[in-house]
Amino acid sequence: MNLQLSVCFIVKDEVKNIAKALESIKDIASEIIIVDTGSTDNTKAIASKYTDKIYDFIWCDDFSKARNYSLSYATQEWILVFDADFIFEEQSKKLLESYLKSDNDLFYIQCIEELHNFQHPLILLFRNHCNINFYGRVHEQVIFDKSKLKISYADIFIKHTGYTDLIINQEKQVRNNNLFQLSLNDPDLSPLLKLRMEAYILKNKLESNNGDYQSNVIDIYNLIDMTKFLGDEIYTYSQLFESVLVESLKYVQDNIKDYSFVLNHSLKLFSNSINVLYNFSNYFTNIGDYYKSVEVMEFISYLLQTKNPSIDIFSINNNLKNLDLIYIEIISTYYILGDYDSCEYYISKLKDSNTILLAKKSISDKNILHELENTFSQQKLSFNALRLAREYIRIFLNNIDIDPNTIIEVYLESYYLAQKETNAQVICDSLSDLILYSNNLSLDQSVLDELIDKGNESL
Repeated sequence: MNLQLSVCFIVKDEVKNIAKALESIKDIASEIIIVDTGSTDNTKAIASKYTDKIYDFIWCDDFSKARNYSLSYATQEWILVFDADFIFEEQSKKLLESYLKSDNDLFYIQCIEELHNFQHPLILLFRNHCNINFYGRVHEQVIFDKSKLKISYADIFIKHTGYTDLIINQEKQVRNNNLFQLSLNDPDLSPLLKLRMEAYILKNKLESNNGDYQSNVIDIYNLIDMTKFLGDEIYTYSQLFESVLVESLKYVQDNIKDYSFVLNHSLKLFSNSINVLYNFSNYFTNIGDYYKSVEVMEFISYLLQTKNPSIDIFSINNNLKNLDLIYIEIISTYYILGDYDSCEYYISKLKDSNTILLAKKSISDKNILHELENTFSQQKLSFNALRLAREYIRIFLNNIDIDPNTIIEVYLESYYLAQKETNAQVICDSLSDLILYSNNLSLDQSVLDELIDKGNESL
């Protein structure tokens, strides 16, 4: 496959990941360029089995400079920017050639975050020699002349497998926060990138509940006011601004005036963002506004069915792409409202047979608790079916007298299946569910501790 494609890496101490990444792109790359920023392990030795274009770069607290250094060695017509913890999906290779023959100059590629099970668009594929560069010390972004170059969205997917190790993840968070602070002192920092850095810092403050309420709310208002001037630039940072606005909404939820301001602005900016809408639906559920919650969930189901191309510009939790999961939440909410006709309507839309069985038994027979208990006791649902149904089950769990051992068996089964398949995300889901349900069940803490230890070993 001759695609005239340079694949450019920057790496450091990636001995656990680099071979998988290189294997995934070796048959689409005309050349592979490795820029090493100071590895002390065998990263370069492994890379040398795939390419002789390996260059050292003295680290200077700036990812964009390292990234641009790698681009400087590219000789092919197209460049694919890659990391050692990326995997290029096999199915996407069949589509790559058609995109490279188009008249576009840059492409957004969907990056699947394996650990957190969501995806978001990144500009990783673009023409060489078009004065395209990266800017920003951390979470570097592509800069280019929008008046001369055409950008589009490619139906190409890569998996990001990194940050699964908790300690490494924490170290990278500390490193990134330090680089954010350094970035704010850069004299040449553009207003857009300054806003981006401030958004990261605000997000971290809200998540950790640092600072007093009034000063944080002022920061929220200022950030929202500035985003009004971003225009299409908001899409470049959709994942960041979505998460900041969602955290802001949670932070001000007890203040009607502040909450209304954040909510209305968020919906204007991200009316097609399933992540944002889903978080708003959860918020309405938490405050008991079930009518508003189900209205938002029904709009999410509409967006998923219309396959609106504009959705591609936003990040999205991959579980939320599953219509059965959305329908289960809608059914659950309508049941709380006593609207059984709507429950039956959405049950008819379910695709997964085990989920249909569970929902029909629960809704058609008015003794829902008895039927749900029988369903648990008489069969062990497949993990996929249980994952779809868990939001539905959770609503009734406090009221159901189920033997804790039955719950443990179901989740242990999913844990060992996940471990066998080395599926880190499924393991995390399984363990988190066990911990979630431990609040409702009489579980021995030693059992949970053992499971958590096993999960850490698997990850």
